[in-house]
Amino acid sequence: MKLLLIFTLCLFFSVAKSQTNNKINNIKDLKYLNIYGANSKVSIGQIIINENSKPRLFLTAVNQSKDSLGIFHTKFTFTNPEKQLNGPVIIELRFNKPILEVRNMGSLVCMMENNGYSQDKKAYQYKCGQITAEYLEFDVSSTIPVLTTIVGIEGKTF
Repeated sequence: MKLLLIFTLCLFFSVAKSQTNNKINNIKDLKYLNIYGANSKVSIGQIIINENSKPRLFLTAVNQSKDSLGIFHTKFTFTNPEKQLNGPVIIELRFNKPILEVRNMGSLVCMMENNGYSQDKKAYQYKCGQITAEYLEFDVSSTIPVLTTIVGIEGKTF
């Protein structure tokens, strides 16, 4: 019985170590794309693309505006060019400052949707088991303009 426990622990630690090594080796597979506003001068954020993960979602539009109450709205629109079942999808939005909220909008059919904020409201994660997407849009509300890093998509088309 002790031998079985020791074997199980050794196996666990060897798997954990190999996963850590894979993460370190995959850093070179990351690609960074900058996101700019309509005038191509205002930086809105960046996209981090993992070349090994192909969710088939692309950032197709970004719009940043300020409403009459002084709240900034940054809308990110994602599309699936193939318009077929796609999944699983995990999109993470990371912000340089705390935000008020993220509203998920768009023409999307999702099975097993799960989303949420980090405690400090500096990150938002959207998880979807399987989607058929015409488009997916996130409206990020904040009291000041925020820089956003997007993780979990394949690229941008603009």
